[in-house]
Amino acid sequence: MFRMKKNVKGIGLLELMLSLAIIAVLLIFVTQYYQQTQVNQQINAGIQAVQSAYAACSQAVSDGSTDCSLSTLVTSGYLNSSYAPDSSNNVPANPFGGTLTVDYKSGQYTVTLGNVPPSRVCTSMVSKIYSGLTGNETIAYGAAGTAGVKGSDADDSTVISACDTGPNSLIVVY
Repeated sequence: MFRMKKNVKGIGLLELMLSLAIIAVLLIFVTQYYQQTQVNQQINAGIQAVQSAYAACSQAVSDGSTDCSLSTLVTSGYLNSSYAPDSSNNVPANPFGGTLTVDYKSGQYTVTLGNVPPSRVCTSMVSKIYSGLTGNETIAYGAAGTAGVKGSDADDSTVISACDTGPNSLIVVY
């Protein structure tokens, strides 16, 4: 009987192609996961910015202040320096690169987060903020300010329907 002599020198084309295909699939999954994680971090940072600005203004008003501008809140120590507006009025604390404003008038706090992207980002932010509201607070999105009032609306669908346009401002009135 003849024995065939095996002479294996390296890897074949099939093994190489299979390895490259597996690496490509893994890269696709990692990239998608990274992008989703990045968007989720922006959403959470945006919500944190809105809540921090509201809490700082609320504390300043209860301490007797009438000025809830970000500069004053930072200078007075109610907000950290990441909320200080730069020369173009952008706030580093706004993860979307837009403005962040907070105002107090007639017993209402209005927090506006500018340049919020439409679709998934807007929808997620509206849902999360809306679920945290407790009374007759209002949340609105868009140039027309499509609003949903927590105390009177059954859900957040009124505002979410406006999330298809943008980027626009997200406005929360406490």
